[in-house]
Parts: sequence; C-alpha cells; structure tokens
Amino acid sequence: MNGLIGYEELVGILRTCRGRWRVQQAAVWALRGAAAGLTLSLILAILSRLFPLLPLSSLLLLSSIIVFLCATAAFGLSVLRSPSLLQTARLIDYRLSLRERLSTALEVHAGAVRTSPSLAAAQLADAVRVATGIEPGRAFPWRMPRRELGIVLLLVAMLIASFLVPNPMEAVWQQREVARQAVAEQVAELEALRAEIEDNQALSAEQREALLQELDELIRDLKEGNLSQEEAVARLSEAEQRLMALRQEDAAAQQAGLEEAARAWQDSDLTDEIAEAIQRGDYQAAAGELAQYATTEGESLTREEELALADELAQAAEALAESNPDLAEKLNEAAEALRRGDVDAARQAIAEASEQLAQAGQRIAGQEAVEEALAAVQEGRQAVAQAGQGAGQQQAQGTGQGQQGQQGAGQQQAQGPLGSGSGEGESSGQEGQAQAGEGSIPQANLPGQESETEYESVYAPQRLGEGEGEGERVNLPGEGEGPYRDTSRDVDEEGQALVPYDQVYGDYSQAAAEALEGSYIPLGIKEYVREYFSALEP
Repeated sequence: MNGLIGYEELVGILRTCRGRWRVQQAAVWALRGAAAGLTLSLILAILSRLFPLLPLSSLLLLSSIIVFLCATAAFGLSVLRSPSLLQTARLIDYRLSLRERLSTALEVHAGAVRTSPSLAAAQLADAVRVATGIEPGRAFPWRMPRRELGIVLLLVAMLIASFLVPNPMEAVWQQREVARQAVAEQVAELEALRAEIEDNQALSAEQREALLQELDELIRDLKEGNLSQEEAVARLSEAEQRLMALRQEDAAAQQAGLEEAARAWQDSDLTDEIAEAIQRGDYQAAAGELAQYATTEGESLTREEELALADELAQAAEALAESNPDLAEKLNEAAEALRRGDVDAARQAIAEASEQLAQAGQRIAGQEAVEEALAAVQEGRQAVAQAGQGAGQQQAQGTGQGQQGQQGAGQQQAQGPLGSGSGEGESSGQEGQAQAGEGSIPQANLPGQESETEYESVYAPQRLGEGEGEGERVNLPGEGEGPYRDTSRDVDEEGQALVPYDQVYGDYSQAAAEALEGSYIPLGIKEYVREYFSALEP
C-alpha cells in the first residue's frame, strides 16, 4: 500500500514537470511554425515582384494570416504530441544528473526491469525522495532556442525589407485592377442596353434576336472569360466589327426622307397627325394613321379633301423618291387614283404604302438600336483601353508641377523679396508679349459684358471659279447624296444676334453630347467634336 502511495506521488510530480515541458515544446514549435510561415510569405513577396499577383495591402494581410496559421498549426500539433511519463523522467534524470533514478522506478513498477520486492520498494522510495525536491523551473527553465529565434528575426527583417522597397509590379497590378473594374462597368452598361433592346417593341423579331445574340456573347465573354486588358479590348473590337455588319446603310437616308415628308405633311389637317408621329420617331403609329385612309370605316372624304390628300401624298412621294422609291411609288399611285376618283385603287395603294412605312420604321429602329449598341461597345473599348493610364499621367503631372514649382521658387529667389532683381530680360519679355498680343481680342470681351471690339473677319475660301465669271462648280464628297440636303437660305447680312452666346451654348453642347453617346461615330471624330465644344465653352 505504501509502495502504491509513493508511486502516485512520483507520477504527480512527473506530470507537473511534463506540463511545463509541453508548454516549452509548444512555444518552440510555434516559433518554428512562424519561421515556416515567414518563409512562405517571403517566397510570396518575391513572386509578387516577378508577377503582378497581389497589391501591397493584400500581401501584408495574407502574410500575417500565413504566419499566424503556421504558428497555430505547429503549436496545436505539439500539444497533441504529449510526451510520456517515462520520457519526462529520463529527460529529468539527464538534466539534473539523477543517474536514472526516476526512470528506473517507473520501469520497475511497469515490470520492464525485474528485481526483488524489497529492492523495488527501496528504489521507489529513493525516487520519491529525490522527486520531492525537484523544482520544475530548474529542470525545464524558460528559454528560447537561439537558432530558431535568429532564423525568425532574419526572416522578419527580410520580409519587412521586401515590403518597404518599392515593387515595380504594384503599378502593373493596379492597372490590371482598374481594367477589371472598367470591364465590370462595361458589362453592367451592356446588360442595361440588352434590357432596353429586349423591351424595344419597334424592332422586328429578327433584329431583336440578332442584337441580343451579339450582346449575350459579348457579356458572357467579358464576365466569365477572365480576360486581360488587351484581350478585353480585342473582344470589344471584334464585337464592334460584328455589330457593324448588322447596320443598314439605307436606314439613315430613309429616315431623312421621312422627316422631309413629315415637314411636307405637317401643314395639312389631313396628314398632320402622321407628320407628328414621324417627327417623334413613332413610325408604327404613323403607319397606322396612314392606314386609316385605306379603310371603309368613318366619314368619307369630300372631293376637295380627296384632291388635297392627293397633293399631300404627291409631295411626300417627291421627298421620298431617292431614299425610298418603293414607298414613293405607292404614294404616287394613291395620289393618281384619288385624282381620277378611283377610291378603291387609292385605298389599296395607301394600304401598301402604310405597310412599307411600317417596314421602313422597323429598319430605322433597327439601325438606331445597332447605332446605340455600337456606340456603347465603342465607348466601352475606349474606356477599357485607357483604364489604368490615369495614375501614370497624374504622377507625371505631379512631377511636372513640382519642377515648375521649383523653377518658380528659383525665379522668385533670383528677383529678391521686393522684385528688385527684375531687369532688362523681364522688360523685353513683356514688350515681346505686348507685340505678340496685338490684334487679339481683349480679355474683357467675355459673354454677357457690354464692351465692344472690332471683329476680325475669318477667311472663307470661295468655290473654284466663283467671282470670276460663271466658272465650274465643284461638288463636295457626299454632297446631294443620302440624308444631306440643301439648307441654304437668304440671311440679312446687316442683322445682329439677339440671343447671348453663353445662353445658347449649353443647348448645342448638350445636343452634341447626346448625339455622341447615342450614335456610332469614329472615335477620332468624337474627340474632335469634344475638343471643338470645349474650345467654345464660355
């Protein structure tokens, strides 16, 4: 019984020492795990200098997470791998030079070493006596291994240095991130455009299906393709080319012809509603209004009204003769039938004309939808191509402004606090500026001010041969074709502008901006228009 009590006392002391040893082992292994995490973080930092993997903020966060997880995992594994009491006893015997007293007592009690009962009891009593005087702090003092600690400190220094030294891949990553954001914005705009086209009832089923197919493929590639900036620009360019194949070149001319026909119809009570529908772009409603003259319902027209309607139809046919000859032919047939009193033939011709007007409206609506899609893709391609360039430009501008500031400070220092350093060079420079400014418009001549100045006439070249006899008229490219028309009119050259310039600029600028957004215009021409109105801004 006494032997059993002595053994339990020995086991309790060994367990206390083992707990302290486990904590020390866990700390050492946590340090080793941190060293492994720091090594992985350093490798990641080096790779981030070779490839644009992560920005600095994300790299810092990820490195901290890696080090914490590695240290925690090593600490947990060390706690799970608990040493046995025999291993603890042998380590205490070794460190305190106890000549294997504690380990032998455990082995005798376990039967690993055979001896007489009296000798076993004496050996156990001696082990308990020695173990009672053991201090766990003396057997397992708190100290960190210098090698592991040095490795960790070295890795920490190297990792901090990798974070502090500027990374050339940081700018590349930022540019790619800006490009990804630009692609995401374009996807959102294309999805909104797709919803508009899907709800556009003016389009035919074929037009809607063709446009939706192109937009769906483009949205899918931009959203799921994980494209680089160059690949996204190339994909948008490909979509632009494919959308251009859907354009109908005659739609713009037909629209211009219908608008001219509407101007011919708007002064008559018989056709003013048709004209209003065309002017607001509702060609289906215009076709419906025209088709009412092909029905037998409602009040019949008087002979005078029939002749007046024939004149209106003839005027519209003349306006549409070049842009839509088929519709012009049907309108002429209806006009001739009305003039000769053949009401049935006139109704038949008007019904066919209304169908052709509806078809022309569908072509125009399809062209407008294609133009809108092309403008969106074109703007998207430009936005994605220019994404990420602003940071570099701003940096360059900041550098230039800093240099200018230094130059200005140098000039001010050279002049002295009261400007006494200014000499002949400055005086001659001012005289040169005064000479160069002769003939220019004074700065006081601003919109809304009362001052006047002599207007400098702008050189306007004449046509070849004009002013020198009859000569030969030179036609400009595209003049008299398609939607172009002669808009010249007599102007009183001695009149004066009654509307201030700064009040009409906004309307014209807004109209130009809307046309640039909703129409497909080459990017170079768009830039010219934007620069033009920027130069005219009051």
